[in-house]
Amino acid sequence: MILHVNYFTYMFLKNPLIILTLLFSILYAYRYIKPFIFMGIILLLIGINYTIINSLFIHSYVLKAIFFTFICAVFLKDSKIIYSINKFALYFCTFLSVQALLVYLVQIAGFQLNYENWEIIKANRSVEFNILYGVKMFEGYFRATSYFTESNRFGYFLTPSLFISLYYAKRNIMYLFSTVVIALAIFITFSVASLISVCLGLLIYFRNNRNILKKLILSVFLTPFIYLIFSSNIDFFTFMFDKSGSYKLRIVGIINRVFVIIDHPFGIPEGPLVPMAGLLEGGNSTIALLFWAQYGGIQTVLLFIPLIFLWFKSIVRLVKPDDEYLLLVGIGGLCFFLQQSFYGTYYEYYFLIIMAMISALSYSIKINKKKNIKHMNSIVNYAY
Repeated sequence: MILHVNYFTYMFLKNPLIILTLLFSILYAYRYIKPFIFMGIILLLIGINYTIINSLFIHSYVLKAIFFTFICAVFLKDSKIIYSINKFALYFCTFLSVQALLVYLVQIAGFQLNYENWEIIKANRSVEFNILYGVKMFEGYFRATSYFTESNRFGYFLTPSLFISLYYAKRNIMYLFSTVVIALAIFITFSVASLISVCLGLLIYFRNNRNILKKLILSVFLTPFIYLIFSSNIDFFTFMFDKSGSYKLRIVGIINRVFVIIDHPFGIPEGPLVPMAGLLEGGNSTIALLFWAQYGGIQTVLLFIPLIFLWFKSIVRLVKPDDEYLLLVGIGGLCFFLQQSFYGTYYEYYFLIIMAMISALSYSIKINKKKNIKHMNSIVNYAY
């Protein structure tokens, strides 16, 4: 997000880094793309469809389709990279969480932090931004934002690392610290979708992991912090969690988008939507499939259906095993997927990396099961 806010960082740092990553992936793992070709083709068709509708020569969605396919191949070739990426993400999310908590406390205490206006790439607005503090929070409406343009996106970004931290928490007190601060950072985003998905993920984790001691440790460390924050200003938190107005806007937004989709079933370019602003007045929807139905047409939604099925199938395969690490990766991916479904486009780089990770791990489990079955059959035949 830091590389996305400013034009120069976007053009001269983010884009070259993505292209270099893509080139490395192609050179490193081109022999391992076969299991993921189908998913890659679907994403590529969605990207091409979007490019045609919007009359663009090439769009980043096309590159992201190729990116996803080859990142899957890299993860399949060397699964150790997954562990390294998750560890780095955990450290980074811990840093962002500590920073967000400090900024949150400083602003609640009444101290003024200095921000500057930064133009957001591909958006007709600017944000108050400081490289040390992140994006400025709304006055009197303190939702942790960090370097993201939306509090919701910050909460979603932290979620997979929260579950990875649970795996390491029992091994080192510093990782337990990471669990606590990341959980608190997600809490102060006041993102209802994040809180619901995290609670769902914890329920799945506790159901699959019957070690009561872990549940007690988590409860003992998290409950006092949450209670202390909540009791400090009950009226404030009641206001923050009052989403009745937001729900009304979202419902109206869904209705508005459905009418636009009915009028333009095969998609409408983003540019011409400006004169149609009257249709979208009174609310907007952030549901991913409605976004794609509006800008990419019903053909895009039909393409997404098998892809969503494959992603969910991969997640389910990870959630079942006795391997606690894979279980937590799967749960974090499930929560992140649900969050993106209600607030996203399925096409953010971080989302594609998480889905690539899950797809590669899931395929590895499938292959290992087949090998074990063949091995057992050969043993039985030999014994016979």
